[in-house]
Amino acid sequence: MEEIVDKALKHAQQEMAKALGRLHNILARYRANKVHIEALDNLKIDHHGISARLKEHANVSVFNANTLIIKPWDKSKIELIVKAIQASKDHDFSARNDGESIRATQPALTEEGRKKILKKIEKDVEKSRVEIRNIRKQARNKIKKSNNEDKVKLAEKGLQKSTDETIAKMNQMLAEKEKSIMKV
Repeated sequence: MEEIVDKALKHAQQEMAKALGRLHNILARYRANKVHIEALDNLKIDHHGISARLKEHANVSVFNANTLIIKPWDKSKIELIVKAIQASKDHDFSARNDGESIRATQPALTEEGRKKILKKIEKDVEKSRVEIRNIRKQARNKIKKSNNEDKVKLAEKGLQKSTDETIAKMNQMLAEKEKSIMKV
């Protein structure tokens, strides 16, 4: 039975580390001072009823601080990509077709725009906190199956410590990102 407790605790710690890594990747997409290649990662292009991500249709590169260059592999999809960029509610890009490529320009952020980004970031961090709590709950349920009360209490303390540390790291990531977003 003690082996189950140890496995549950170790598995929970690994899952918490993965969740922290996922949050780090999500937060890396948010930048206020300059545009980045991942800014349009979740943009979907519909072609003949099939939806695919932008990076499956084109190369994306940074042209300057607020402009991306999108070079579709198939030039016939340029208009589809432009329409998808303009129709997107998640992105504040304007798209211009020059025949060979697309220039997607993101306007400079206002105070209001920065606050909108912060709200999105806070939602993402809260989703990650909930994920951590669910990992803790699942691990706690597995740990409680043990007959050794001392081992259960010790494991629950370790589990709570891991949970608190992970959430503290998430809060620190949020504070750092908030500082960088609000910096003009």
